[in-house]
Amino acid sequence: MSLTVGFLGLGLIGGSIAKGLKRKDTNIRIIAYNRTTDVLLQAKLEGTIDEMATEIDDSFSSCDIIFLCAPVHVNAEYMAKIKPFLKETAILTDVGSTKTEIMDIAASLGLQKQFIG
Repeated sequence: MSLTVGFLGLGLIGGSIAKGLKRKDTNIRIIAYNRTTDVLLQAKLEGTIDEMATEIDDSFSSCDIIFLCAPVHVNAEYMAKIKPFLKETAILTDVGSTKTEIMDIAASLGLQKQFIG
């Protein structure tokens, strides 16, 4: 069984994690969303991602792990948007430097069982 990993934000940190995962195991399926599509196009051309998402939608419903890789205030927005599409066993995590606010948001959304801050 292959792992499916999603990225909401594919900048320096998100892109580096995605590249590292793909380098470690080319069978990992990576789906990514980024506000600017040129970043997604480049990542697809390089083979870093397998699927480009133009919206935060059900294209992420197959993800086993989703990384929130945008600025903290944007990650909070993305967390609310991705919630309806998370499968029950999915892990949601973020790469932000502050945790209190994002942990509070996860709790308010009922994501304590899925979110790792």
